[in-house]
Amino acid sequence: MGKKKQSWIVSASIAIAAVALVLSAFAAAAAKPRQDRKPLPTREERQQAEQVRRESGIRAAAAVSGRYVMTEFMPDLMAATDMASLADHSEAIVRGTTLSNMSHVSDDGKTIVSDYQVRVNESFKGHFKKDDVVQVRIPGGRVEFDGGQFADIAVANFQRPVNNREYLFFLDKGKEPSDRVPQWRLAMGSQGLYELQPDGLTFACGNKVLAVPRKYHRWPSAVMLNDLRDALQQQKALQR
Repeated sequence: MGKKKQSWIVSASIAIAAVALVLSAFAAAAAKPRQDRKPLPTREERQQAEQVRRESGIRAAAAVSGRYVMTEFMPDLMAATDMASLADHSEAIVRGTTLSNMSHVSDDGKTIVSDYQVRVNESFKGHFKKDDVVQVRIPGGRVEFDGGQFADIAVANFQRPVNNREYLFFLDKGKEPSDRVPQWRLAMGSQGLYELQPDGLTFACGNKVLAVPRKYHRWPSAVMLNDLRDALQQQKALQR
């Protein structure tokens, strides 16, 4: 009996020693600074990067400290009062699935934009047909440069589309200062994108302080689509 007790004490001691060794290894790893983690830019570096971005572009701004990270706002220059107003200010309206996206430096070199490939499931307004693929340009994204440098532009009050999910896009085609040629963009800024979720509810991706996103957020998608169809029928009736 004494030998069994002694053996148990030895085994317990070995186990405790092993646990202590593992914990000390974790503590040492946590205390050791990671070699691949760049230090955060100083205030002076951030100010310098902003000036460099204005003068020489976002790639040069990222070179100041190895990274350029900024949160910006998508301009909602005009607020839609209701579904009819949003539809009226849209050149095309489609229900579609995002297939892929790619972020890149804008044509003028000053910012980051993301181009989304969207397969059309249903067209409500405009010339697109079912199964067409439309490219939609949305502000923001992340781009990595040579040497581990990167630029990351986030958009406040906006949830970016996710690949292989279905959305309702209100679109307008125009040329921004950062573009060489006109691009399809969200009509009326962040008010132009709504996820049609598998649970049958709508998720407003834009600023929910605004009337249309606020009304349809977490609202049945079928109701929103019916309101859209009614608004478009009323517009057609007025044009006759």
